[in-house]
This record gives sequence, C-alpha cells and structure tokens, in this order.
Amino acid sequence: MAVIAVSASGCGDETVRERGSNNSAGGTTPSANPGRPADRLPLALRRTHEVFVSARGSDRTGDGSVRHPFRTPARAVETLPTAIGRRYSIVLAPGAYSGPVDLSAKFGSAGLSSYAISAGDAPRSLVAIRALRPDTVVIDGHGQRSCVVARQVTVLVSGIECRDPKPAGIDVAQGSAMIDDVTVSRPSVAGIAVEHGQLYLGGDIRVEMVGDVAIGVSIRGASAARDGTLLNHDLRLKTRGGRIGVFVRDRSAFSIFALRGGDSELAVGSAIYGVNVQEGSSFFAGKEVPTTVTDAQDAFIAQALSGIDSGQARIYRSSTGARATKRSVVVLDLVAEDAVGARDVADESSDVMID
Repeated sequence: MAVIAVSASGCGDETVRERGSNNSAGGTTPSANPGRPADRLPLALRRTHEVFVSARGSDRTGDGSVRHPFRTPARAVETLPTAIGRRYSIVLAPGAYSGPVDLSAKFGSAGLSSYAISAGDAPRSLVAIRALRPDTVVIDGHGQRSCVVARQVTVLVSGIECRDPKPAGIDVAQGSAMIDDVTVSRPSVAGIAVEHGQLYLGGDIRVEMVGDVAIGVSIRGASAARDGTLLNHDLRLKTRGGRIGVFVRDRSAFSIFALRGGDSELAVGSAIYGVNVQEGSSFFAGKEVPTTVTDAQDAFIAQALSGIDSGQARIYRSSTGARATKRSVVVLDLVAEDAVGARDVADESSDVMID
C-alpha cells in the first residue's frame, strides 16, 4: 500500500506575489490564494493575518508581505504578535525549509490554547502553517528535529510534507491541532504525536515509516473534542511500516478515536500492530468507512479496558486479525484473507465479536 510523497521539484525557485502583480524577481509565480486545503476548512479559519515565507525571501530585508517575504518560517514566527483572539497564518511558498517551526516559546504562555477545536468549531485564537499551493512545500527535520512543534497553542498545519523528523513530524502537547493534507516521511518516533492535547485530522494524511519502531499517529492522554471524542470527518489516513499504525492511550479519560464520513478511509500496511488502543481508549470506524490492515502481526488489538469497533474491517496477510486482553472488547465486521487466527484471540475477561 504505497504512500504518495509530495514532490519537491522546483523547491526554492518561486517567490510569492500579489494576484495580478509583477514579480520583480522575474518568472511566473503563484498568487496569494491559500489554495485547496485551506479552502476546505471553515470560513472562520481563513480570516487570518498572513505572513509570507519564500525560499527566495530575506530574513534581513523582508517584512513578511507578499512582495517581501521572509526567508525562514522561524523568522515569521518571531514577528507574530501574541494577542489573544487573533488568527495568524504563516504561508509557505513552494520550496524546502528546515524544521522545526516551533510555536511553543512564542505562544505557549500567551493563552492561545484556551478554546477546544473539533470538526465544527473554529478556535478563538489560531496559528496556521500552510502551503501557498498544496504538494509543493517540504519541511525537513534532517533526522534531528521535528517539523512542527506546538506546546500550549492552537495550531493548523495544512498542505505540507514533513521529511526525516526526530522525534515526531508534528509534535503537539497541551494544545489543539487541526491537521489537513499532510505527509510525513521517515519519522524516528511518530508521524503525528499528540500528548494531553486536542486533535482533528482531515483530508489526506499519509505517514511512511522505515523500520519497526515508529508510530503513524500517536495519541496519548488526548481528550480532543468536548465529549472526549476525536472525531475525524472525511479523513483518508494511510500509514506504511513502523511499529503501530494508529495508537490511542488515555489513562485519565475515556477517549474515542472516531472516523466518520463517506470519504473517510484508514489503511495501515506493514506495521507490527495495525490499530492498538490501551487503557480506557476506543477506536471507532463507521459502517461507511473502510478500515484495512495489511501485513501486520496483530491487525486490531485492544488492551486494558479498551474497545475497537469497525463496521467495515479488512485484514490481509496478518498473523492475528483481532486480539483483546484485560477486559477489552473488539467488534469487527470483518473480511479476512490469509489472516491466521482472524477470529480469535481473547482472554477470559474480554470479547472478540466478528461477523
């Protein structure tokens, strides 16, 4: 199950300009139109103060405008005010940039995470990091740094590829995150990691991992929406490789990672564990959502008072289809091919129910 990487062709060769204006650097360039991913978000999220960044900009002479963009996202973060109730966008022109884009030091103490987000809500305060045009922006961790770091801040990440991050591609803690149309390649620990925070995923999310250590989407202690449900609508989440495709664990509250919407899909390939939930957490996929795990040791595993419910589960070439331990429950409407023990394994205090 291949993961499509964002093309890096033309990186560093474009400068942003105002629609209909001449580009003093020469050549054809995109307009300041935010493009497809942001267009799909709620209107309130697009009413932002925009700061522009280009690989051909300047941190010394630039002012963050369309005509005079900054060179680095870090410089753009430095210039943003920290007023509560404002929404800011760091708009990246096509090109390659070094990570991390770290919002923590600037905004972590500014109270910008004071409002929870969910699929239908717009936060009072927001910092967005988004591509001017989808599939043209790369943030590179160079095997040493994350691509985006957000601590105690509400952040939107849209339309970018994150390469070689360490430890995580997008690293969120004690804040809120809306992640839309993002690819993460070769993370050392996790593609997307949320700890004691709030999360909404949408669009095409792809994580490609090397080896058997990393996790595609790791959610620890996240309570996300007001009722504890991490509701992801019209999400096409695909992971390949690594230790776990989707990992949910919440010791302090009952959290549900839910996929709904006719366009939603979860596809996990070549992981040790496809979907792994622990300690009071649950995974739910609606009947309209295909959930496919290929080449896994355990396709679905629930542990310690957790639950998995998938209305359209598909398992191919996996050692164990479903496993439940320590008073957990797995309910699957299952289609299995070459899955040994697809209709087991549960300990005496747990249930595995497969149609």
